[in-house]
Amino acid sequence: MASVAPAASAAPRAPVPGGSGTFDRAAALNALAKNASKAAGCRMRGEPGATADVTVTFEPSGQVKEALIRSGPYAGSPTGKCIIKKLSETTVSAFGGEAATVILPVSVH
Repeated sequence: MASVAPAASAAPRAPVPGGSGTFDRAAALNALAKNASKAAGCRMRGEPGATADVTVTFEPSGQVKEALIRSGPYAGSPTGKCIIKKLSETTVSAFGGEAATVILPVSVH
């Protein structure tokens, strides 16, 4: 694993209880894809265009608990921090059970 960066947020979020349904992986990937398109413009001057694999973990509340750059050239870089920030804005419907994790490739140009 290339980087360990907790999800960025402007203010601490109050815990929200999870729902009773199951985690919808397809809906999570769809919601993440919308923010990944915003993250595509995160490349900072001097950094290459590339694809980063990002692991995103959702709390049962539907909020992002953690986002990590797993591979690619952006771990710990300003571009990586921007990608993490954009993906951390993603929310999904609350679900029952434990936190759920998905992996998403993010292409930056």
